[in-house]
Amino acid sequence: MNNDYDFISCNNPSADTIVLVHGLGLDKTTWYGFIPLLKENYHILVYDVRGHGNSKRKVQNLTWELLCDDLFQLISELNIGDFHLIGHGMGGNIGTQFAILYPERLKTLTLLSTIWFYPVSVAQQMQRQRSQIANEESIICLAKNLIPNIIYPYTQEKEEILLKAYSKIKAADYAAFTDLIAQSLNSSDLEKIKCPTLVLAGELDPIYPPYVIGMVCSYISNTRFLVIPNASNAVHLDQPQIVLSWLQEFIDNARTHKNICNNKIDKETTLQVKSHFRKIIEESKNKKFSANQMEVQLMNTFRVKLNGEEILHGWNQRKAKELFVYLLFHGRVHRETLYDIFWPELHIEKARNNLRVCLNHLKNLFKVGQSSVKSNPIIMVDREYISLNTDYTCDLFDYFAEIERAEREQDQTKKYTLFEEVIQKAPTTILAGFYEEWFLDWREKMENRIVKMTKSLANHYTNINRYDDAIRCLNIGLRFHTNDETIYEQILTLYQKNKFVKR
Repeated sequence: MNNDYDFISCNNPSADTIVLVHGLGLDKTTWYGFIPLLKENYHILVYDVRGHGNSKRKVQNLTWELLCDDLFQLISELNIGDFHLIGHGMGGNIGTQFAILYPERLKTLTLLSTIWFYPVSVAQQMQRQRSQIANEESIICLAKNLIPNIIYPYTQEKEEILLKAYSKIKAADYAAFTDLIAQSLNSSDLEKIKCPTLVLAGELDPIYPPYVIGMVCSYISNTRFLVIPNASNAVHLDQPQIVLSWLQEFIDNARTHKNICNNKIDKETTLQVKSHFRKIIEESKNKKFSANQMEVQLMNTFRVKLNGEEILHGWNQRKAKELFVYLLFHGRVHRETLYDIFWPELHIEKARNNLRVCLNHLKNLFKVGQSSVKSNPIIMVDREYISLNTDYTCDLFDYFAEIERAEREQDQTKKYTLFEEVIQKAPTTILAGFYEEWFLDWREKMENRIVKMTKSLANHYTNINRYDDAIRCLNIGLRFHTNDETIYEQILTLYQKNKFVKR
């Protein structure tokens, strides 16, 4: 079997089985603290989703059906019949799809901090984040920003568990899962779930607030929704005893009552309320983002337009450009991260003062043409985090998405067509004069991928005797790798072949 898993047997051979599915970027070890609470009454199966932990399964052509098939193969090989499934975050999404595809296999479904739809603006933000992450070697920097939002209260033990799990997933694989979640989650699928379902949300979860999860629960006909007090996103880490108690009560009720809803509630009123919430959700799903709109150009030149009005001046003062681009790439950023990036040698008080001055300057830049700016501020600042509060498009992120698409293409003919489209759009410069170390590393990795693409396409053209096209591709590669002697040698060889052919 390709998925790394643990099966813990209960002393009672006839006990039910619970399958635990972890969240995005995590692994089965995040359940290890919860398993001892379950094993007295249940057999436990916990496994690593493909691309996570120690799983050997590759992340290619990723779909929910594929992820469900992985689980189905695993339970089949272990001769597990019907079972209870508990999923955290993305694990809950897998559980949801499994309940739809294999309804006869689930006794109950429990979803921890799971969301099923994103408004257009949030999905777009996830896509931008995906493009940024995919070009990194690991997601540890992202993880360090995420973890304070995942657990409450913070403990070093919980942080170490999560960091160790996050360190095992490749950045490109994490990006692929983010892409899947952003593009294909559909709250309407929840209507197809027939098994008793328990939905738990953390009271203090800033990622998926309980009021959002509660609204989406209106799609599930046979469900209970409860909020775990004093817990964030990882409720099984924050409040394991409460989760256990409510889970056990839910399973006991499901054994004796097929419908776990409170039948005393007026069904007509309930249906009306659910219908109202569904209407809100559907409008949110289909509504185009109408707040501040920003257009950012980073390829060949630097240009920023806010609500159609270009911001021309002030970018080369008080690290405005550097700070803006960092927020553009990284989304919500902790203040201390910015201290380390921009003022690593300064005392924290001096760095804090510098950041305050730079943020005020950046805020003032966005006040240019104040009448065009909607009521929401462009820069969101709180005691710990700073972020951009606007929908935006960026030519560099769009271009990077095209690179990703070309690299993922399996059909070789289509792949070369996409390669051609990518290199034809290759920029002359990317933020020329921008010397921040973090960006130079990112740009170098991106340029290496473009050059690799030009070489691959040049070899293809050489094999079919299209020497002029091969030379053209290699010259584009030289734009980024000016000192690559192998490219010069290959071009010289192609000129000689081309000259011979044209005689």
